[in-house]
Amino acid sequence: MATSNASIIITGESGTGKELFANAIHNESKRSEYPFVAINCGAIPDNLLESELFGYNDGAFTGAKKGGKLGLFEFAHKGTLFLDEIEAMSPMLQIKLLRVLQEKEVMRLGGDKLINVDVRIIAATNEKISDLVDKGKFRKDLYYRLCTLPIELPPLRDRGEDIFLLIDKAMDEFGGNFKLSKEVIEMFKKHNWEGNIRELRNYVEYICYIGDELIKKEDLPVSFKEQRKLENNIEKLKNVSELEQLKRISGNRIEEYLFVLKSISEAHRNNLSIGRKAISDKSKNEGMNLSEQEVRTILIKLESINLISISKGRGGTKMLMEGIKLVENL
Repeated sequence: MATSNASIIITGESGTGKELFANAIHNESKRSEYPFVAINCGAIPDNLLESELFGYNDGAFTGAKKGGKLGLFEFAHKGTLFLDEIEAMSPMLQIKLLRVLQEKEVMRLGGDKLINVDVRIIAATNEKISDLVDKGKFRKDLYYRLCTLPIELPPLRDRGEDIFLLIDKAMDEFGGNFKLSKEVIEMFKKHNWEGNIRELRNYVEYICYIGDELIKKEDLPVSFKEQRKLENNIEKLKNVSELEQLKRISGNRIEEYLFVLKSISEAHRNNLSIGRKAISDKSKNEGMNLSEQEVRTILIKLESINLISISKGRGGTKMLMEGIKLVENL
């Protein structure tokens, strides 16, 4: 894939190493001497994302930097642009991205001339984009443009003994020297690894700083034990299919997704509508500090697995029957 200039889309849960693979592809390609530029489409509001990608001319909008700004497409010229969480990109930006892929040119905000760019696009998502295409949430023509070369990264829980190879690798990186007790080995085998390799590396780093030679159950961090409790409760639920989908799209942010879902459910019980601003404000009151853009991304993903329905305008967001049943079981 590195020898080609075709677009790539990498699918995998959060923490499986999508950006690592994208960077590796770039480093093995003829573009390796030019920039590798990464941006998370789900973490930036639409208006800012557009200016980041395409740049702007002097005076293009209030607060614009004097002299304008180079966009990431121009900055990545002859290199690779990595678009993480591509599913969060708005329909308007999807159209503009499609044009760049087709015409190999961009226009800055407030500009009046086209700029030729030679950029390879590698996109990443933790959702099944084809399902979003079927629901009209993602442009079909853009999907086929991006999906020339697809890669699917398996979650850590499906990689068996790889867990312990990765532990050894991380232990070497952090300068640790420990062994796991049989009890901990079994716990690691049964653990769901919601945060995948990122979560595993965090635990290894923690264990290395403890300095013990043999790691027992009581040596594991509180977060691991709490996650195991949550998994044990989850296994008892009846709505396995909806819950598995929720776990897949949320990665290691399942608590934030459950918070948003429960907030909508609470409004539903009180016959009220609730929007992303209200959810964002509520999260800040409870110490979760979700931005409106983060809430928007979560809402889109919850809708993609039919737990909620997002209404335009003042309609707010409403619970669907599958979402109601899931929250009741939780």
